[in-house]
Amino acid sequence: MSAVATHISVEPGSEAFPLLTPAQIERLRPHGKLRHVEAGEVLFEPGDSNVPVYVVLSGGLEILQPCPNKGARSLVKHVPGSITGEFAVISGQRALLRGQVIASGEFLQIASGEFRALVAKDAELGDILMKA
Repeated sequence: MSAVATHISVEPGSEAFPLLTPAQIERLRPHGKLRHVEAGEVLFEPGDSNVPVYVVLSGGLEILQPCPNKGARSLVKHVPGSITGEFAVISGQRALLRGQVIASGEFLQIASGEFRALVAKDAELGDILMKA
């Protein structure tokens, strides 16, 4: 009999969810806008299009996967220095997951098209995000 994983959670700071350095965040700032967020606020839902990328400056964001009859399961909790952006969003497709603020704070919001152009020009950031 084989075991089936019922919960997957990845810690920020792993290769899958890298933490950006202050210098890397500063390079991103001119390409985004500062957004104050409140706990409980939903930033994106499955099916949403044109979802921006978020850099958590303070506060926290939880990424949830909808599960029929079970609500949702937590995949990752983003902390300051984390950057969001599932592959579908970065590639310009519709979101597959839900992003909900779990701690009030400030996020840097970068339009997905602007973000794609930026990582194409910035080799270091592009490399970090392609590994993720």
